[in-house]
Amino acid sequence: MFRHHVDFISLVLVVFVAMLQGYLAVWQTHAALALPIIIIGARFVTLVQHNHAHLPVFRLRLANDVFGYICTLVSGFPSEAFKIHHFNHHANSDRPQEGKRRDWSSPYAFRRSSFPNKPVSKAYYVLTFPLIAWCETLLYFTRYGSIRQRTDFLISLIVVGVPTAVLAMMLPLSFLTCYLIPWMVVLAGAGWSNYDHHVPYNRSGANDDYRLFGTRLGFNIGYHVEHHLHPRLHWSKLPVSTSSRNAKESDYEATPSRPSEN
Repeated sequence: MFRHHVDFISLVLVVFVAMLQGYLAVWQTHAALALPIIIIGARFVTLVQHNHAHLPVFRLRLANDVFGYICTLVSGFPSEAFKIHHFNHHANSDRPQEGKRRDWSSPYAFRRSSFPNKPVSKAYYVLTFPLIAWCETLLYFTRYGSIRQRTDFLISLIVVGVPTAVLAMMLPLSFLTCYLIPWMVVLAGAGWSNYDHHVPYNRSGANDDYRLFGTRLGFNIGYHVEHHLHPRLHWSKLPVSTSSRNAKESDYEATPSRPSEN
């Protein structure tokens, strides 16, 4: 069922946060008081969503699709768009301002910034990150996306968008508290984290953070240099990838390094 048994943790986390959001939204029980818990849980779900983009959790596509829909419901950013946006970053992290082949999420791709020594301010980057992420991926699907990519993206929007739209009409305060606010905060938080992982710039294109959240507690997201060097390596194996001889070839499972433009 799982590609790696440790991803049972990912499944439990995602399902728990999704159920907590749904319960609080429907029953409206202390939803405002639970908002910090929802935001923290949703932030962890975005880390799972990141790992799922690189290496799907399950062996069956249907299971992966459903898991992606649940992640989308919690994070507010479609898994299909997440994959396109993040793979663009991996493919073009050293080209922040070069036309079509550029890193959409680069802190160096703003007016009055310059690569590699002068990034945009962190505050401006974090505030604009959600808008840029949505707009760039929408433009990609419109201009370059394959039929399959567009179809998967639209299905995800429908599966998640319809029930949340119904909730927004019937229980607007619940939708605002349990979904819209966490979505906005979590996506801005992803911008905060992305900034720290890539500023200041170094030759490997990323920076490591071995504090507690960056290691096991955060699905080893802090091993960011290693992740850039070995993007197909499962998150649980990133600590040993600091020495390439410890990472077996079989650990690098087949996932694309950039979005297809067919």
